Amino acid sequence: MVQKIQLIKYPPINRDNFPDIKINQITHFEAFDTFDYNLISLNEPSIFKYANNMFARANDFSSISKRLKKPYSSEVIILLPQNKYIDKIGIKDKINMVYKFLNLYFNSPPFELIFEKNKTKIGNVELTADFYLDINIDSCEIITKNTNDNATTIKHENIIYTTLNLENNNNIIHFIKEIEPKEIIDIPDWFDEIEMFDDEEKKLFIEQRKQEIQLLEEKITTAENKLEENNYYKSILYKQGKPLVKIVFKMLEEMLNYNLSEFKDVYKEDFLIEFNDITFIGEIKGVNSNVKKGHLAQLDDHVTDREDYLDENNKEEIIKPLLIINTFIKKNPYEREEVDETTIKKAEEKYETLIITSVAFLKLYEKFKNNEITTEEIKNRFKDEIGLFKYET
Repeated sequence: MVQKIQLIKYPPINRDNFPDIKINQITHFEAFDTFDYNLISLNEPSIFKYANNMFARANDFSSISKRLKKPYSSEVIILLPQNKYIDKIGIKDKINMVYKFLNLYFNSPPFELIFEKNKTKIGNVELTADFYLDINIDSCEIITKNTNDNATTIKHENIIYTTLNLENNNNIIHFIKEIEPKEIIDIPDWFDEIEMFDDEEKKLFIEQRKQEIQLLEEKITTAENKLEENNYYKSILYKQGKPLVKIVFKMLEEMLNYNLSEFKDVYKEDFLIEFNDITFIGEIKGVNSNVKKGHLAQLDDHVTDREDYLDENNKEEIIKPLLIINTFIKKNPYEREEVDETTIKKAEEKYETLIITSVAFLKLYEKFKNNEITTEEIKNRFKDEIGLFKYET
């Protein structure tokens, strides 16, 4: 029997991806009892925007909520959100808003959404999810579990809740077949041993394709991990304060082959890197302006404090101040103003300081990771250059 399915969601709606399913916008859903299954997708992060004591999509879901309070004979399935981002914040970090929303419009049971990418095997298909369900009440029926034996689909009263990412026609069809009442038939143990028709050929084909898929998935995972690492370093283009300092420290440690883990800012400088022939003293800043003379003066105060320390302890060393600064953090790097020539001249003539913008610092790190420049070459550039550090394109 072919089941009639309605998927209720917000745009974008690509009906070509759902040939066996009726898709309706949440503002124009059809009568529930026209279908065997009604799926309501919450996989749109703007649903959970909350301001002025109400959700942004309150009117739409009030209509859904009112319908659910009336009798219906079909199954209702709530597709819980994946960890999409809204205003640079993942759903996992707005989870209390999700609970508030579910309780308000669906009177959901008191489950927890635990963030952890996981897979649930349904037949021969693996469905992914960004969350699983942690429940502690007996009134919920567990329908599907992931490979770690955690609940991914439950039924409470007359509503089914699932964390599975049902993003296309086939996934939904497989899922519906899984949750349908099943006729229990005992298949004999010997049945799998019977090979006829082209069973052997198809089994071999399936096994080979599975191996290819596994290899591709491993390559995709490797690429995703590398992109995540790249984004971590690129984030110095918009960060400031301690998050910026933390990443810059890691990059400096790699490029200069120096351990900053035990550094303590005794004189309020952001870093102190001591070599036999040079000591780099530095300030790391993230600002929504250009480089200012005050930034140079603050760094010069650190230099003076260091010189006083050396005099008091009868020590000598060559000090080189470095200002690593992320300017105009709210602007696209390609639209940021250049450092003012007057400021550069002040850095050269008065402070003998090297200014390194976050863009230049990131380009330098890229060249280092690509083995286009060595630690010694970076050290010498920091040591010998003053004014504005320029990377070679």
